[in-house]
Amino acid sequence: MQLAGGEFRTEQGGLLAAVSAGLESQLSAPAGCLEDDAPPPEGDGGPLPDLTEGVQAHAAASLDLGLVNDILYNVWRAGLMCLSDAYLEVFGIDLELDRHVAPLVPGFPPDTEFGIEVRVMQPPRVTASAAEGARVTLVARQIEVDLVGRHSDGQDEISVMADLEATAEVSIDHDTRSLILRPAGIDIQSLRVDDWVGGESLGLDAARLVDVLENHLAPKILKDLGDIPLTDSIVGFEGVYVLVRDLFTTDAHVGGKLDLFVAPEDDTTPPATSVESRPEGLVGLNEAVVRVSGSDAETPEELLRYRAVIDGDERELTFNPEIQIGEPGQSGPRRVEVSAVDLAGNEDPDPVVLNVEVDGKPPVVAIDGGGTQTVSGGDFELSWSQSDDLTPAGELEPRVELYRIRNPTDLLDVELVDEAELSPGATAYDLSLEPGELYRAEVRVRDQAGNEAIASARLRASAGGCAAGAPGAGGAGVAMFVLAFALLASLRRRGAKMR
Repeated sequence: MQLAGGEFRTEQGGLLAAVSAGLESQLSAPAGCLEDDAPPPEGDGGPLPDLTEGVQAHAAASLDLGLVNDILYNVWRAGLMCLSDAYLEVFGIDLELDRHVAPLVPGFPPDTEFGIEVRVMQPPRVTASAAEGARVTLVARQIEVDLVGRHSDGQDEISVMADLEATAEVSIDHDTRSLILRPAGIDIQSLRVDDWVGGESLGLDAARLVDVLENHLAPKILKDLGDIPLTDSIVGFEGVYVLVRDLFTTDAHVGGKLDLFVAPEDDTTPPATSVESRPEGLVGLNEAVVRVSGSDAETPEELLRYRAVIDGDERELTFNPEIQIGEPGQSGPRRVEVSAVDLAGNEDPDPVVLNVEVDGKPPVVAIDGGGTQTVSGGDFELSWSQSDDLTPAGELEPRVELYRIRNPTDLLDVELVDEAELSPGATAYDLSLEPGELYRAEVRVRDQAGNEAIASARLRASAGGCAAGAPGAGGAGVAMFVLAFALLASLRRRGAKMR
């Protein structure tokens, strides 16, 4: 790869830099995991942006999007977008597939070990437009995902293929001192399942599978749903700290504005720490956040770092004053200790200490009759069981959604025909089914801490005779297909209304 091109300017009041660069591929052949090669992307070009406009700062820089797409192309061609659970474990990312995937396919033998493989079969590309913040769109085609179950009798596999466009804004969260990725929308044009016959024979619960992909696998890699923290907006080296003040895009460039701060010398006075907000009562993981602040004679408040100790486990120093508490699958009280640290390394000798009650386990829900049922057309009573480790079954809050499946091989091609929020403790709901139609019924159960679980069943409404169960799928946001690029958002159901 060869880096080429560049232009630098200085303006009164600070250093301003504009860079236009591209990469020329030197790879001899594509990686073996790719079935077909693709030509390099064409450069975006375009005039350099005027870096004197907008937010004033000590420094500014812009980058040609052609460079970004060339980097993506070379990363793709080198096979670095062919991912597996084993590959991720090398980097310390354990998806815990055996624990989370086994309930999705109860037909697999007890000795099954699960794996997942993701391949982006065509090079993705990024586009942008002039907007507040740095807004970019990722276009990715032919994303293939294989769920593999290996057992003593061999292995079974279910394959999914997707095409998507994802739009997100990279912005600065001044509250958490971090650069965040804020998904503005994901449009998955298709989501095709290659082996629903095999999946159905194994008792595959498609809606629960989608839910695990969206709410477990992707978050394990992306760290969070919704706003995704990318990195600190503050970087320090040799006593000099760089603060990202603004980000922007044009049709051909992405750029930012930067301020500089030099750490004071001979500072021996420690800062003071205080609590800005804390959870009250029993809370789920999303609400288990303690926000602190600090004050110091020499270091600005936004440059103070915080040391958190949770149940004796010390975390790394961070500029982020929001401390996330709790772990998935673990419930109980958590002892939280937080102290502010200034740029000279002085630490508050009197940290704030508090206890937070966290519910880290979602409810358990199962639909009576299993995941694939043939039922009589007309009225049908859907029933289920539900339980939770902390919330009594009679206080769990269920919600039922019914979808007509228009294309059995496309998880997103469904139509919402009924939905209902039920009274706490309810375990049955009457559905109206048209004879000869294929449906997906989903039951979502929420506990008192806000944790939610989902189960689903495919329902074939017979037309006066015996009708074999048919494979089908329900919709939900399937965000795992963007894990390589950290673009995650709630996906609209095609043909279904938003909630």
